[in-house]
Amino acid sequence: LDHWGCWIYIQDRDNDYLWSATQQPVNATSVSHVVRFFAHKAEFYRIDAAIAVTTEVTVSPDHDVELRRVTLHNQDRRPRRLAVSSYGEVVMAAAGGDTRHPAFNKLFIESELLPRSAGLIFRRRPRAAGEQPVLVAHAVVGAGRMPRNGQSYESDRAHFLGRGGSVRAPAALRRSRDQLSGTVGATLDPIFALQREIDLQPDESAQLVFVTAAASSQAKLLDMLGQYATL
Repeated sequence: LDHWGCWIYIQDRDNDYLWSATQQPVNATSVSHVVRFFAHKAEFYRIDAAIAVTTEVTVSPDHDVELRRVTLHNQDRRPRRLAVSSYGEVVMAAAGGDTRHPAFNKLFIESELLPRSAGLIFRRRPRAAGEQPVLVAHAVVGAGRMPRNGQSYESDRAHFLGRGGSVRAPAALRRSRDQLSGTVGATLDPIFALQREIDLQPDESAQLVFVTAAASSQAKLLDMLGQYATL
């Protein structure tokens, strides 16, 4: 029933086949699926459509940063064109307040594209003079062959899921030729979603790290992200 949180989707660009790096949210049947928990990280390993995916999730001991490192290995005999997409719903408030008034809470969140970076930054407009500022960033760092114009982003949940859609089969990932819409600003239902396209030759590997960070100012946030700008 672990059907909430941050997700990583993987899509085959040649046939539209979609699965997720963990069992949820797509819940696709995999050839192999192993989960290991360590003191410093959680590790998820699965094989779908001849692509082996290892996802390592950890929290930095030094900063307010979560890292999700995704390693893809092509076990097929042919080249593969893949799109890897992240997804998470942005709250930036106490859990109790969001549970009581989720729609009201979302009205105070705005987003923009991070300067000189493949990522998004979110800020929460203060509702009172003494409210502490909160900023959240979501970015991706990658190593591997990426096609030209092979990255896109989204901050609107309605655009990502589509009318009547769900996280199991988002509208934005139904067709292989589509990219994320690039919406930023004040949306009614904010999310962070980043997409990278990866080309893998037979027996080749690539790695992406999705970084989510929080800070009290944009300067602190950018400085923090700079420390995680390389794999």
